[in-house]
Amino acid sequence: MQEKYLLYLTEDGGALYKEPSQKLFDFEGKFEAQHIRVQDLLVRTPHIPLRLLIDNRHQEIREEKLPSLYFWDRLSFLFHKRREWSNEGGFSGAHFLKENKNMYLRYVHIPSSSPLMTWILWTQALPNPFHGVFFVPLEAGQFLKRHLSSAQDYQMLIYPGHLSEKRYVIFKKSRLLLFRVSQGDEDLRPSLHFLSRTYPDIHEKLHILSLIKETPGPLGLDSTRVTFEEFLHFLSSIKRPSLALNLKPQNILWIRRVGCVGLLGIFLLVGVHVYQGVKDKNRALSFLLETKRLKDQERHLLSQNLKKDVHSLRRALDNYAYIKTQTISPLKTIGQLFRLVENREIRLLSLKWHHEKKLEILISFYMKEMIPKRLAERFEEFLMSCGKVFPKGKITVMEAPFNSSSHEIFKYPTDATLPKATIKIVLP
Repeated sequence: MQEKYLLYLTEDGGALYKEPSQKLFDFEGKFEAQHIRVQDLLVRTPHIPLRLLIDNRHQEIREEKLPSLYFWDRLSFLFHKRREWSNEGGFSGAHFLKENKNMYLRYVHIPSSSPLMTWILWTQALPNPFHGVFFVPLEAGQFLKRHLSSAQDYQMLIYPGHLSEKRYVIFKKSRLLLFRVSQGDEDLRPSLHFLSRTYPDIHEKLHILSLIKETPGPLGLDSTRVTFEEFLHFLSSIKRPSLALNLKPQNILWIRRVGCVGLLGIFLLVGVHVYQGVKDKNRALSFLLETKRLKDQERHLLSQNLKKDVHSLRRALDNYAYIKTQTISPLKTIGQLFRLVENREIRLLSLKWHHEKKLEILISFYMKEMIPKRLAERFEEFLMSCGKVFPKGKITVMEAPFNSSSHEIFKYPTDATLPKATIKIVLP
């Protein structure tokens, strides 16, 4: 564990520890009479951090039970509390505490007039690193949880004070019920009697952890014993206080609060826009669903109407397609065919004309040439002429004018019959 100073303050004085087991000295009196002595010792080792332990009889710790409020109402209540503390000056700290479905606000406010303000401001001005303010009665609750069962409802810690008096603190689970300075058992009995009015089972369920060396337990109750040095070691080892004071200047706090309010406003505006966007999206989806439903209904009605006279519609479409083909004049195509075969040494064998969606012309003819090479040249020239006359047509050779194998190797004909060729022309 890192070496550190512990400055233990009570209402009458205090003590300075370098370690839980090493008390440097005790002191009594007010700040003006003692801080020079403490400071002279601390500044000799400015690298050792300082932790302030407050165990004040005039307890600044308060708990208020809150009514049933929403989260934002609790934050508003805390905001007003902090504004009230800010107007009074000093330092404060607060957090919410939930116990048995009830919500409590636990807070500490050290006003500017408190003697503790002088000590806190002085410790912050020292060269030693400052490790925060710890309130001993509150940290006692965490110490009790380490040494007693968490299932026990009521727990009490008795420990020695600065002088000869005893100090005791009573908890119910996490709630601080009572903190007192006592000279003996007779001072403790009225306190327990007072608590029993609100908590009638406290006498039967109270468990005690004593840090004072004495044979019988207080009030005749059994108690578990731990040394005060262990308690100081615990106070020195914990990393964060149970209730932290906000030691930053008030202007910085107000800047942070204004920033938080601004961010909250931005989040609210963004939330409103997001909500509006989601609302518009849902509305658009409902419109799309309604449109889809109407389209399905339209398609259903259309199919029902078509089924009523589907055969008549088919006949009408067939007649329309046939009539449409008859409206196209074939004279232009015949003229193109005439130009194709004009002045060519061919003998027309047949011409088949088929016109539905497309015009298909099948031409069969003989070519007056027997020499293979010249026959191939003339046939190729004929095909090129077909491409020029019918530029948008698809020309297919159905039968070549020479006797050939699958590898297109020319062979002389076996008889004197003229070479026959068949061409298919498809026009859009």
